[in-house]
Formats: sequence, C-alpha cells, structure tokens
Amino acid sequence: MTHSTTAQAPTDRRSWLRFRTILPVLLESPLYGQQRCIARNVSGGGICIELADPLPLGTELRVRFTAPNGTEIVAIGCVRNHYVFNYATRQRYRQLRGIGIRFTAFDGAAETRLRRVLDRMQVAH
Repeated sequence: MTHSTTAQAPTDRRSWLRFRTILPVLLESPLYGQQRCIARNVSGGGICIELADPLPLGTELRVRFTAPNGTEIVAIGCVRNHYVFNYATRQRYRQLRGIGIRFTAFDGAAETRLRRVLDRMQVAH
C-alpha cells in the first residue's frame, strides 16, 4: 500500500496588514518602568519593537507612539514574541533584538484613530 503526503505551506495566522515604519515608542510597565524604543512595523493588532533587552513573554504594558500624521496612539498590549534581526553593514554582521506586542485594548478612541492612519498608509502603498 502506498501513502502519499503533500507538504503544505504554513498558514499565516496574521489578520492585519503590517506596515514597515520607524517610529519612536514609549513602553510603560509597572514592573519594568518606562523604556524608549523604536517600532519597526505596526498593524491594527500589534506592533514590532526594537529593544536591546526584550521584556519577558506575557508582560503587559502600555504602548505610546505618534503616527506619521501626528495622531497620538495609546494602547495596552502583551509581549507575545521575541525576535533577533540579523543584518550586515560594510561587511560586518550585526544583530538587533526585538519584541512583538499584541494590542489588547486602546485608550479612548485610539483604535479608531490607528485604523484611519493604517487605512491611509495602505492607500499610499
């Protein structure tokens, strides 16, 4: 009896488009204090942050940033992933570390404001 298996590509579980960006971000945590860092991409569901010393998985925190159009966004999120970014400059290899934060709530109308900003970014691409 012959069995045939077909390899399937992994499915992308992301439900939001991500937009590459470089934005200053302020992270606030009761346990870890405030940290200034840089966002590398943002979506309606979360944000990827460059951070030299990644916060532990599961850490809940407040994320504050100003979108490219000047809109202030304040969200509550949870650290879901750790990342290592490898790159090369002038024949030298380098690494950056980062975290993926999933948004769980927004202050006031921040979610609506973020969606409007992202809709404009999508049209511009």
